[in-house]
Amino acid sequence: NLEMLKQPVTLKLDLYLLHLESPAMHLWVLVLFCFFLGAFTASLYGIYEVLVQRQTIRQLKHNLEILAQELKSAGISAETPAAAAEPLPPPPPPPPSEAPLPRLGLRFGAGFPEGITASLVARPLPVLRLQAGPAWNYLAFGLQGGVTVTPLRWAVSPVFELSYGHFFGADINKVAKNPPAELKPLFSNVGYDYFNGQIGVEFGSPRGFTFSTGLGLAYLWSTLHGTATVVKNQGTPDEATVTVHNPSVRAVVPSLRLAVLYYF
Repeated sequence: NLEMLKQPVTLKLDLYLLHLESPAMHLWVLVLFCFFLGAFTASLYGIYEVLVQRQTIRQLKHNLEILAQELKSAGISAETPAAAAEPLPPPPPPPPSEAPLPRLGLRFGAGFPEGITASLVARPLPVLRLQAGPAWNYLAFGLQGGVTVTPLRWAVSPVFELSYGHFFGADINKVAKNPPAELKPLFSNVGYDYFNGQIGVEFGSPRGFTFSTGLGLAYLWSTLHGTATVVKNQGTPDEATVTVHNPSVRAVVPSLRLAVLYYF
């Protein structure tokens, strides 16, 4: 039920020399992430099966060509010398082969948490793309890169993307609305890193222009450099002073991306 999906959960991994613990998140976030992970794993298995089938088909074609040459040689040797001396008709022209896909492209995108991005795209395999480039989130510049899998080459195709990005520190006091004076030192140099996993749809030709959109989940983390001191109940017997130094922030948030890609 809905109340159960809103329960906070924490993932822990205890090894002999390492202890990992995720921030608290709602159960529905974990369920959605597991669904995305399962879909991505299934797509990778499907891609592997397609590659194996293509390799098998190539091997069968090669074996058939060898068999045809052997049969042709056997037929010519069985003919009479006069017939063997007659010129053979020229072989038919080979069928036109499909031109290879472009290997390089440029992609421009916008979304959260990556901001506005410009990426150089390389396609080492028809189903695999690598991209990297600068990013800007209105306050600071950063760097981002990722891997995209396109298992199908249709006019409308599913895409699976994993990316990482880093934004350099920026002063967010300029855009924060009346932040408490005690917290301003923490907001003077804020940057963040993220891992992002998305499932999306791509429209267009794998040889020219494409438009894509994606949804998923992103894991963000940041360290707010500085020290903040807050005094509670000042001037009373219950007065307390709280000091925070270089606090860390972690969160799992929904992610969105819109992008255009041009191959050249």
